[in-house]
Amino acid sequence: MSTKSNNRIIKFLLWVSLAMNALMLLVLANHVEKKGGISYLRKKFTHQSYSENTYEGFYYKMKTGTFREMPADSNAIIILGNCIADYCDWAEMLSNPLVKNRGIGGDDIIGIYNRVNQITDARPSKIIFMLDPKDLTFRRSVDTISFYYEQIIRSIRHKCPDAGILCVSMIPANNAWISNDFIAGINERIRVIAGENNAEFIDVYHTFCKGTNRLDSLYSFDGEHLNGKGYKLLSGVIRQFIDGQEITLPAN
Repeated sequence: MSTKSNNRIIKFLLWVSLAMNALMLLVLANHVEKKGGISYLRKKFTHQSYSENTYEGFYYKMKTGTFREMPADSNAIIILGNCIADYCDWAEMLSNPLVKNRGIGGDDIIGIYNRVNQITDARPSKIIFMLDPKDLTFRRSVDTISFYYEQIIRSIRHKCPDAGILCVSMIPANNAWISNDFIAGINERIRVIAGENNAEFIDVYHTFCKGTNRLDSLYSFDGEHLNGKGYKLLSGVIRQFIDGQEITLPAN
């Protein structure tokens, strides 16, 4: 093979490498922006606790701004939460056009508290509240999460006295950096808060364990976030609440 041919191959491989690196940087930038942008990176690498001023990323602003312009619908069924709510097309999964997704990936309990008025002002018929453990366990203590969780539920109940409220427990994790004991502690607090505010509570923790104390790999690709099978399982539980049925969990 000639030197000229070798040079062409080297140049081609170099361009392919540059293109792949650029693509990876774009994917990473998009992920970071969804998590809160520069503030997310600063907190991530300095291990600082999050404050009420962290909800300033493009994705958060874009989502809350869009939600603000949505028409109010008293028949709406709201899915409220962070990553676990945001990453599923609930209306399609549940075959119900009344379902509105108000999840924001990267949000946490104080961010949700700060925007709960957007939900209650529309006076929806049902509200389903779920939280992703990853976006909470590194940022807030059990006491802080419980305090804001209770404020959210109280606000919903006060402003939407006739709405059905479903509090969904956190799902377990399956990795080294999220404590399932921590999640279990929060779930117990959620159970109490729901009972004190005339809300329904459903504990799906063990539904996703399949006989263990960790998120089964059947339902997640990374030990944190649900995959399609995971969302299908969770949607089956939520559908019962929406239809006014007594909720029963599938056998493991």
